[in-house]
Amino acid sequence: MMGALLLAALLSCTDVPDAAGDTGVDLGDDAPTLDLPDLSGVDMAAAYVEALSLARSLTVSTAWQGHVTSLSRARSGCPDIYVGAVEAADLDAGTTAVTWQDYCNLGVAAFGGWVSWDGSLQSDGEVDTPKGRTVDARRTLSGDGLVSTDAGTAFEFRGDASESVYLVEATDYQRFTWSSLVDATVTGADAFGDADAAGWRADMYQVAAGGDAPTLELRGNAWFFDARIADRFDSIDADLSFGADPSCSLEPHGWISLRDTDAFWYDLVFLPLTGDDGGDHGKCDGCGTLYVRGVETVEYGEVCPDFGDGWQRSRDDLPDLSTFVLTLREVLALEGS
Repeated sequence: MMGALLLAALLSCTDVPDAAGDTGVDLGDDAPTLDLPDLSGVDMAAAYVEALSLARSLTVSTAWQGHVTSLSRARSGCPDIYVGAVEAADLDAGTTAVTWQDYCNLGVAAFGGWVSWDGSLQSDGEVDTPKGRTVDARRTLSGDGLVSTDAGTAFEFRGDASESVYLVEATDYQRFTWSSLVDATVTGADAFGDADAAGWRADMYQVAAGGDAPTLELRGNAWFFDARIADRFDSIDADLSFGADPSCSLEPHGWISLRDTDAFWYDLVFLPLTGDDGGDHGKCDGCGTLYVRGVETVEYGEVCPDFGDGWQRSRDDLPDLSTFVLTLREVLALEGS
């Protein structure tokens, strides 16, 4: 009996919403409306085309060029150069990698930290034959190193990078697969031909096929130290697939995002990467839906970048395969060149 009375008392103390749904609880002020950034004067379609071009340039080749050029600043004994595993670098035992590791100052250049590299190049057959020639090239670069001069940073590389090319060339046939993975900071005049130490920090993976059926997968992100897309955006984030869907050549599958210097992200969403119909995103019309901070924006509407065939890689776009192997003998020849 007492339990029933207690239950009735508790129920009588419970707030009951009125007809308008008011619980009597003070929820505070309404959340303020977030004003959308002003995009007047910004050609967003052109900005995404520029962004894709920049993203495609985030490859091992840039870092490798800076590395090779920086070695021309070396002199005998500065920096120390080793073959095989070294304590500073996390390399597998038995590796054939070459590494510079030192903290030394030549006056005209200073080396600090370490950079390790390895590469291979195998070729079989002749191009001007029905069977053709196959080429398998691979290279890796890893490090935590800085080369500097009185003018500033000559080359800085912190992270890991790898690149591979498999190429088949015959009398009437050509086919290649190229891949690049860069998870590193790259900067300096030796890499970019700029004494102002332009550069980027990226985690970018790309794999492309060319010849009979071009495709491109590009996913990752990057922050640019100096470069500004459309004079406004400093970062890219993307997961894109081109050419994999023969039923739609007007646009890729996936999305690409830009961040402005006020930290607003602008996400452009195309056809879905998965096999679903994509709802509103399932229409092949060359346009994407624009989101700002994850919210679809009716005010901005759709954006229709004309990527054309700018995403494709041709045989001429491949790196110089002869540069994939940089031997100790070649390094010694570079010193002081």
